[in-house]
Amino acid sequence: MKHLQDTYRWDQRGILFKPATNADEAELNAIKRGTTPIDIGVADDIIADEHHSDLPDHGYTWRDEEFALDMITGPVIQEIDRRIKLGGNSYPFTRNGNALTYNESKTLAYEFCLVTTIQKDISSSPYNQLPILFELMVTEVAKCYLGASAEGIRTGAPSHDPIERPKNFKKLFERVNDLTLGEFQWLPTVHLEDGESPNAPKDEGLDFIVWKPFGDFRNGQLFILGQCACGDDWDTKFSDLQEERLQRWINPVTYAKFLRAFSVPHHIPGHAIFNDVCRRAGITFDRLRIAKISEDNHEHFKEKFDSKISDAINLVVKRYV
Repeated sequence: MKHLQDTYRWDQRGILFKPATNADEAELNAIKRGTTPIDIGVADDIIADEHHSDLPDHGYTWRDEEFALDMITGPVIQEIDRRIKLGGNSYPFTRNGNALTYNESKTLAYEFCLVTTIQKDISSSPYNQLPILFELMVTEVAKCYLGASAEGIRTGAPSHDPIERPKNFKKLFERVNDLTLGEFQWLPTVHLEDGESPNAPKDEGLDFIVWKPFGDFRNGQLFILGQCACGDDWDTKFSDLQEERLQRWINPVTYAKFLRAFSVPHHIPGHAIFNDVCRRAGITFDRLRIAKISEDNHEHFKEKFDSKISDAINLVVKRYV
């Protein structure tokens, strides 16, 4: 497919982000009901919040309402069509006119990212499971992206398993150093008194590490160091993962220069806007990329996560099956 150009700059992102949010709502309704009108949520907003044409002296007619609905629904349909083109078989919805129909994906990766995006409270139990599972999923996505023999570890806080991801920051990187055969050496530049324990932050903005071993037991491997952002403030997190932060504890971080990655459960609309995120935050895995790689490697993801993804989705919404 030919690269789709657009003219929206980062400072104009609201033009695309609002239709993207409405598209998310339409997708969620389709997951719940099987098929839904794309404009169902948009229509409610117009009638309830904007025109109030059912009130006296409002100055609007129902024709005005219909025109406003068309003006808002058009960009939402354009956004959904963009997702259909970009996602291909990994996009679990089809559009027929104003109707959006849900077709359950093999891995449920897209559906999981969607509900993680829409669920506003991701810090309280049980919803705090969502960002942890997202980071585990993206670790596998990045491994599949690098190809056969790639390895990885989730390093984000809190720990999902005390063995796989030690809670103590120093012990975590001792394990990473062992797994990578000598990279990520623990050598703090922060002054510590004799016997003093390092008071390191939980993860220094580093949520996963993925690498491609050469198999020759030497350093200088290809590394992707990734940051994940699940909240609505994801667009303020581009600089959270910095080599200088890691160098307070790890030296060198990697012998060969690592690649930065940025992962969000949101779909980032607009090619120019997406390019800007990649330039500022690194290789970007958004919802469509995560779903595409997951579906292309569906057997691996089913084996790795079993029913965990389905169970997580059920915390937020009951799927139409």
